[in-house]
Amino acid sequence: MDEIELKFLDIDVKEIKEKLISVGAKLIFDSQTESYPFLKDGFSSYDSNMNYLRIRKIDDDVKITYKAPAKKSEMTNREEIEITVDSYENGIKLLENLGFVLGDVFKKHRISRNIKFLSRYEIKIS
Repeated sequence: MDEIELKFLDIDVKEIKEKLISVGAKLIFDSQTESYPFLKDGFSSYDSNMNYLRIRKIDDDVKITYKAPAKKSEMTNREEIEITVDSYENGIKLLENLGFVLGDVFKKHRISRNIKFLSRYEIKIS
């Protein structure tokens, strides 16, 4: 799957969320998230022109996500592969055994809503 990510600055977040709710955007989660990037040659947690690998925990849901380097575009457009793992500890152990080094944790509270349109596209706001 390709992920196209746009970041909008200087917007009224409350107004946008209210508009999305009014057109049927569904609440996906309202939780504390915890993400660890994994690093080694060719991987970066901040440079979208490099590979990116992380493990993320949202409530009891744990996923490992790989993002390919960004494609040339006005927007951030990256191939993304995401798999669910049985536990945070096992996911970390797997990636460390593959030679990746655990980066610094990112913790934040996120509220995510999404809406599908044209049977094919999804808008997510966090």
